[in-house]
Amino acid sequence: MKKNVFILLILFIFMNCFATENVLVSTFSKGPMDGYSWRQRQINYDITDTNLSKEKLISTIWRMNFEINPYAVLVFYTDDVFRIGTTTAGKSIEGKYKIENGKLILFNYNHDDKNGVGYTLTGDECICTINFSSEHFIYKHELEIQGVKYFPDGSEKGYGESAKINGITVNTIMKNYVFNDTVKFRSEPNLSSDLILVGLYNELTNGNLITYSFKKGTVVHVLAELPQKETIAGDTGSWCYIRVNDGCGGNQFGWVFGAYFDEYDNSKQKEYSLELQKELNAIK
Repeated sequence: MKKNVFILLILFIFMNCFATENVLVSTFSKGPMDGYSWRQRQINYDITDTNLSKEKLISTIWRMNFEINPYAVLVFYTDDVFRIGTTTAGKSIEGKYKIENGKLILFNYNHDDKNGVGYTLTGDECICTINFSSEHFIYKHELEIQGVKYFPDGSEKGYGESAKINGITVNTIMKNYVFNDTVKFRSEPNLSSDLILVGLYNELTNGNLITYSFKKGTVVHVLAELPQKETIAGDTGSWCYIRVNDGCGGNQFGWVFGAYFDEYDNSKQKEYSLELQKELNAIK
């Protein structure tokens, strides 16, 4: 017992002696048992700067392509360390990085995936590719590491810009809207596509509601819309690609027909919540 207490005391002293209050240094930690502060970062990304530099890498959080893992992030530190992990389980892959001749190189990294990132880095080192004119529907910039793309917070596209979603040309919206009717959640912008199970209402219904539709009063973030409009059941609108909370701390992405939106008004948030709760109560 005394031996275990002594070991824990030595570990506590070691962690505090070598820790730092600077979140940009890899030894930063809120405590020896903390598994989340490793990804803490104040976003200072300069979207107008198209030069690869350490300052640019550490100024943001790089988010993995959500189709691979919607929870995975990449962060860089001033002491030449990088880490990849998830927002739910913590860091998974760790190594060193350097910039040589305008190229970003990762090396000395571990090859295991202990926290479910979804892939591992191979080889002894890898050269990364940075692109400042991404066709991604949200981000203008991207960093590719062994075929997996990461996108920096702070490089989001603005309203009305052209982008592509799975090869489909869209115009960006990047605004919140609220549903004024029940609308089905689909995998593609057409009525014959698969429906998507909505996870947003899990917490409000204790996981008892299984639905493939959004209810009146639900607020979602519209990322983009098809340039063309169409009429379905007498209602005219464009198919919209949305992002919505999945009820478990992550996000879901998919398509809805955009004829049933109202402009979001922050002052009416309580009204929206009451309307949504009314809709959910009627289902129970």
